[in-house]
Amino acid sequence: MRYRQRDICHLQAISGRLRSPSSGTQVNSLTIAVGNVKGGGRQNDSAVNLTICEALSGADVLLVDGDEQGTARAFTQLRADNIGSPGYTAVSLRGAEIRTQARQLRSKYQRIFIDVGGRDTSSLRAALTVADVLVIPLLPATFDVCSLDPVAGADSGSM
Repeated sequence: MRYRQRDICHLQAISGRLRSPSSGTQVNSLTIAVGNVKGGGRQNDSAVNLTICEALSGADVLLVDGDEQGTARAFTQLRADNIGSPGYTAVSLRGAEIRTQARQLRSKYQRIFIDVGGRDTSSLRAALTVADVLVIPLLPATFDVCSLDPVAGADSGSM
C-alpha cells in the first residue's frame, strides 16, 4: 500500500487523539470501530494503519477483521511473513460474535480496532454497540457525506 505523506500525517493525528489529552498517557482501554455504510473510503487501510500506529507507540492492540473480504487479516499475514511479527494480534469475527468477543477481550488489550468495511452489515451494527469511538474514513464527496444519514440515525434498538 502506498500512502501520501498527508495520509500518514492524518493517521498519526487520529492515533494521537486516542491518548488522554490532559496527561498524554494511554487510556486504559478503548474500542474503535472503523467503517461506513459506503465502500471505497479506505476503511480497511485506516483500520490497519491506526492499529500499526498504536502498536508502534507501545500499546497492546487487537485488530478485529469484521469485513467479509478479510483484507485486514490478509494484510496482517503479509506483514508477519515479511517482518516476522505484525506487532499486534488479529482475529476474524463476524456479526454478533464481534460484540461478544470485544466485550470479553476489552480488559486484555489497551486498544481494540474493529474493521467492519464499507457496508451496512450485522458486523457493523455489532461493532457500533461496543465501540467507544467510530472512525468513518471519507474521501470527501457529496454522496459520501449523504451516506452518513443511516449511521447517524442508528440506535441500539435497531441493532
